[in-house]
Amino acid sequence: MCGRINIKCRLTVLIREFELTIASDELPLWEPRNNIPRTIDIPCIRQVGRQRALTLMRWGLLPPFFGVR
Repeated sequence: MCGRINIKCRLTVLIREFELTIASDELPLWEPRNNIPRTIDIPCIRQVGRQRALTLMRWGLLPPFFGVR
């Protein structure tokens, strides 16, 4: 189906590879998944100052006619 993604690695791999510092109690529950729809929050790595942060974000594109939320 169009507009779906998959994430094949575990969060522990992302944390190690991108040298993220995150407390274990802040670690979101996430397992590798196939066929992720646009309404699901997914782990994203973003730059915050000089550090990288792991954040759950909802992904997808909103068409121009949809309006602002």
